[in-house]
Amino acid sequence: MRNGLLDLLKLLGAFLIVCAHMPPSNPVARMIANVCPMAMLPFFLTSGYYFLSGDGRMDAAKTRARAKKLLWITLKWFAFYLVVSTVLAALGNGRFNNILSLRAWIGHLANTKTWLGLLAFQYVPGIGYQLWFMFALVWCNLVALAGEKLRLRKLLYALILPVCAGHIALQEASNQLGLGLHAMVISNAWTTGVPLFMLGMWIREHEDRLRRLPMGLLVAAVIVGLAEPMISWTIYEGGRYYVGNYLAGTALFLLALRLGGRVPVGRWTKWAGAASTTVYLVHTLFIELMKMGLQLVPSLQPMDWLVAPIAFALSLGAHELLRRLPKRAARR
Repeated sequence: MRNGLLDLLKLLGAFLIVCAHMPPSNPVARMIANVCPMAMLPFFLTSGYYFLSGDGRMDAAKTRARAKKLLWITLKWFAFYLVVSTVLAALGNGRFNNILSLRAWIGHLANTKTWLGLLAFQYVPGIGYQLWFMFALVWCNLVALAGEKLRLRKLLYALILPVCAGHIALQEASNQLGLGLHAMVISNAWTTGVPLFMLGMWIREHEDRLRRLPMGLLVAAVIVGLAEPMISWTIYEGGRYYVGNYLAGTALFLLALRLGGRVPVGRWTKWAGAASTTVYLVHTLFIELMKMGLQLVPSLQPMDWLVAPIAFALSLGAHELLRRLPKRAARR
């Protein structure tokens, strides 16, 4: 059964992801923006949650079809962003700090490490960097499918906490020791996607017991989880992933499951769920274009905090346009 509140939570998560990709220069806003990485949790958790049916079983045929559809959508957008990145590199001619020069861009694409990074860590070159999540989600489905076939579900469940703890430790080690690790080495399908996807499956399997958790406890977990990243950033001034993001994101997901029955599933909630995916796919195009605009007009730099909400609004408009175009074409 569909949960309308999960769709709304995904849309909120999409907005936070947009904000994470355009952190403002204002110190206070930057402090608040440290809660934004929490938004990735509902996406992976929801995908894992719906991987299983209500009785805890998996339909292998549907899973393979879903993985193929995800891969096809991802490859289409990957090709789109490669073309757009090439065009921007040619037009920018090295004038913008967020866009490589055409020569550097071609060299980047010709480098074997770029494609090895894509295969191993879902690193996506160019301005379509957010597509790492889509590639990671394909891997999540394939790993979960293999786990079901080999009857390794319990083993994958047992690895959730150690892998998540290792992810946090790796991030902190990179921050505190100055290791300079690329973000995709720290956060990818293996350190982030698969364990959170499996956690979503585990929650689905134990949903009845989890619904007994006190509401006050979940609300407190959300508050503490949201406060911790801001406090940590104030103290250490570094890092993006904190324990609080895991705590708040998981607690919000459990609250959505708990209260979802009170939110009727309708056109608006379904639209929100679909729009969240489109926002995720297209928002970096608007963000990178506006970054270029800010560099052309430096006097607008103090208003950089407007980039994220404008990019979010434009992405919603793009979703509505993409949704309506096939209907108009069919009428003709």
